Order: sequence, then structure tokens, then C-alpha cells
Amino acid sequence: MKKKFALMLVICMAIAAMFCGCGSDNSESPYVGTWNCTEVSMEGMTLDPAMLGGDITLDLAADGTATLSFLGDSASGDWSEAENGVTLSDNGITEEVTLVAGEDGSLTLDYEGMTMVFVLATDAAGEADAEAETETEE
Repeated sequence: MKKKFALMLVICMAIAAMFCGCGSDNSESPYVGTWNCTEVSMEGMTLDPAMLGGDITLDLAADGTATLSFLGDSASGDWSEAENGVTLSDNGITEEVTLVAGEDGSLTLDYEGMTMVFVLATDAAGEADAEAETETEE
């Protein structure tokens, strides 16, 4: 079991190492925001990311930059909308990966036998601000 945990950690770090670069304008994209990893699966075992030692977050900024944070480390790269979700890249240093959009609004990353599910974080204050702006425009 410890070997599986270690392998999951290594793959998470490999994904984080893939990022570097700058992005493009994605300000109208529904994917802009902070995404929290809710589960990590590998070799038939599914874990809460906290069991791996911390939270895993993916920030997709409107300028096309992406930041993956895990265990206090972070790595940056580019992101763009794909036909079925979001593509992450690092200017050709390593391969691109695609997070597939689910019907439930989640994004799922399958990479080298590991699956990570991300859910868009909700901010009550941000939602209230958006609703107030909509009411003001009407």
C-alpha cells in the first residue's frame, strides 16, 4: 500500500513538473477558476487527496495560465479549452494532457494509469457579487 501511495505522489509531481510558460485569453471560459481535486485513483485504489498529504488544486486563469499546487509545491503552464474539456501544456517540453469535462461539471485527468477528479471551487462571496452585478444591470 505504501508503494501505491509513493507511486501516486511521484505521478502527481510528474504532472506538476509538466507546467511552464504563458497563456492566452480565456476570460469567457466556464473553466476559469480554482479547481479542487476530490479523488485520486490508481490500480483500483481511490483516495481522498488529503490521504496523500495535502490538497491538490488547479488554478485556471483568464489569461490562459494554469497553476497546479500539491504539497506546498506549484508548477505553472498554459491551458486552453478543448472540445471535451481543458488541455494543459508546457510549451512542448513534455506532452499535453487533457482534462475531460464530466456531465456533473467535474474535470477528470487520466495520466499514466492515475485518475484525478477536479471540481470547481465555489466562493459564496463571489457568487453573491455576481448576482448583485446581474441585478444592477437589469
